[in-house]
Amino acid sequence: MSKNKARSKALHQTFSEIIPEMDKALNKQLLEVLMKYTERDNELIVILNEDGPNIIELKSLKPVSLLAEKLSAYSSYYHVDVVELVVKKIDFEGAYKLLKASPDVPLFKSLNELDKYLVEEFEKYGLNSFLDVDNLDYSLEKASELKNEQLINWVSDIICKREKLTLRKRFDVAVKAHYENVEKMYDTIRPLMKKLGFPEDLMTHTFSELSVFETKGWDHAIKSKIETLAKRETQYLDDAAKAENRRLVTEKLENSLAIAPTKPTRNWLHIAGIACLVVCTFMYVTNKFI
Repeated sequence: MSKNKARSKALHQTFSEIIPEMDKALNKQLLEVLMKYTERDNELIVILNEDGPNIIELKSLKPVSLLAEKLSAYSSYYHVDVVELVVKKIDFEGAYKLLKASPDVPLFKSLNELDKYLVEEFEKYGLNSFLDVDNLDYSLEKASELKNEQLINWVSDIICKREKLTLRKRFDVAVKAHYENVEKMYDTIRPLMKKLGFPEDLMTHTFSELSVFETKGWDHAIKSKIETLAKRETQYLDDAAKAENRRLVTEKLENSLAIAPTKPTRNWLHIAGIACLVVCTFMYVTNKFI
């Protein structure tokens, strides 16, 4: 059995229990319309009246005026959660408030995924005629001019999620970048961590220290890279320690060489004097016995 068929049958059964007096014709029509709207994970407003069942998808940028179009003196309203398979009777005011809610913007792993979603949603709701998918700030300004609260909240949510994804991308690039030393790495990485909501009181800890901390509440981008940062930090510190040792050895050697030339001069003169004495003695002895 397909997902939407199973969902529609379960919801239809719930409606039958809530409205046992529903006539057969309306009952059949309700099952048919439920089949059309239960494929996606969504919430619905179901309107039942003498014209039959009508369904409006929630959180989908549908205009509130749709509710007025479906309105009649004998309408009854139901809030349906397709995922939880819950049906709840509501009044017109409740339906109006639900329909004003902005669509939930899904979570995305990359900017490419978000951009693809935007293009699809703009085409789906015909937003390209007055908004610009490539300029969200302009789109937010136009939504404000139209005084469309639902659209304002939706575009604002997208802008926030886009900024967060952009920050995560910058952070990922910064983690992989080359630095002259560990301080340069701190100066680049820590400000990005702060923008990603990292706790201020932990900011001065080394990455090695942070790698053993509880990561609850940290942004996923930081959680997934803290081990890498700790390893890079250790490598930079090791390199710095080795460089300092080399500097000390070189400095000591240079000091030794600066002192060394005076001693060989004295030793050479001493050896030369002895050699001269030996030669003179040898010549004296040789001449004496010839």
